[in-house]
Amino acid sequence: LVGHDRIGIVREVSQVLAKHEVNVEKLTSHTAPAAMSSEVMFHALAELEASASQDMAQLQRDLEKLSDDLIVDINLQIESQ
Repeated sequence: LVGHDRIGIVREVSQVLAKHEVNVEKLTSHTAPAAMSSEVMFHALAELEASASQDMAQLQRDLEKLSDDLIVDINLQIESQ
């Protein structure tokens, strides 16, 4: 996840993940100035765990809608175990 830093980004993403019963196994985040401006950008990387029966397509759609609402980029990579 990358976007302009603001209060509530983690909360908003966490609410979508909780709705889909997805666990956050690991979360790292930091802020840094944007490359071409002095605006502060929020960066987060998370390892998530979901059951095999989880509707990942719906999760992806909900995260895409949230990313549009928050004006952030969310990249979900799905790995099978």
